[in-house]
Amino acid sequence: MRKSLIVSLLFICVGIVIGYLQKDWYLIVDICGMTGLGSLAIAGLLNGAFSGFSNGTAFSSERYKNYPIFDTKENNSIRDQITNFLFIVGVPNIIVAIIAYAILK
Repeated sequence: MRKSLIVSLLFICVGIVIGYLQKDWYLIVDICGMTGLGSLAIAGLLNGAFSGFSNGTAFSSERYKNYPIFDTKENNSIRDQITNFLFIVGVPNIIVAIIAYAILK
């Protein structure tokens, strides 16, 4: 969790520095927003949250259903760690993007 927060703060700092150097503060919204949305989307894909689109129910709560041959306890553990990492990276970036957008608007 500590590493993911550091990575998240790194992306936020990069957005602030680039926004300051370019004198375009909306770059904070772009960089943090895209980083956050990308992280959450990949976390959702790894988690299986979007597996319901294949059968028409949109979001699904049935995890690890699609490919049971490839799922082992080790793979599930690694996938869960990556999902948690990406979720913790994505949420602070989304929060900063929303706050920056609210301040700039």
